[in-house]
Amino acid sequence: MAYASCKQPIRLRTCFANVKKFLGFFVSIFNRYRQCLCIAEVVVMLVTTALVTLVMLLIWQTNLLMALCFPLLIGSIELIYFSAVLSKVMEGGWLPLVFATFFLTVMYIWHYGSVLKYQSEVREKISMDFMIELGSKLGTVRVPGIDLLYNELVHGIPSIFGQFLLSLPSIHSAIIFVCIKYVPVPVVPQEERFLFCRVGPKDYHIFKCIARYGYKDV
Repeated sequence: MAYASCKQPIRLRTCFANVKKFLGFFVSIFNRYRQCLCIAEVVVMLVTTALVTLVMLLIWQTNLLMALCFPLLIGSIELIYFSAVLSKVMEGGWLPLVFATFFLTVMYIWHYGSVLKYQSEVREKISMDFMIELGSKLGTVRVPGIDLLYNELVHGIPSIFGQFLLSLPSIHSAIIFVCIKYVPVPVVPQEERFLFCRVGPKDYHIFKCIARYGYKDV
């Protein structure tokens, strides 16, 4: 009985020690997560200030002096917070920096690929002289109907249209190239949203439609 009564407090102390280690582990994880949130929030504030400044200059056409006062006032306060949280980088704040670097790399590669794709489309677009050589039938059979072809070219005929002429047995009698562009204005008036123009001679029945949207248009 005495042996059992001595063994029970030892088990309790061992249990409390394990619980303390377990709670200490989660407390350390929580502290690192809190440092990550602090750095992420301050970086978001700095980026927001920079973007608002650009909007004031490019979109709202605000006076240059007034536009610069905003980042000097707000940005100086945010930089003070940023310098304070930088000391926590080695305590777990490095995690959002790793994530930000990864996503920035992915977005840069995506943007670079999109620019190369657009430049390739501009370089390889079909010339109007070639379309005129094909004639109004475009070297194939024209059947009643309307073709809607989306592309990013504002001017010219995309090269993918040549692939359609080669691979499809026929095309419709009316062809409309649709291009969607986002312009740096809040809202594009409804009467100015869609721009239509004819591509080539009248008997070709080829048209271009440019749909324009502002950054606040839904």
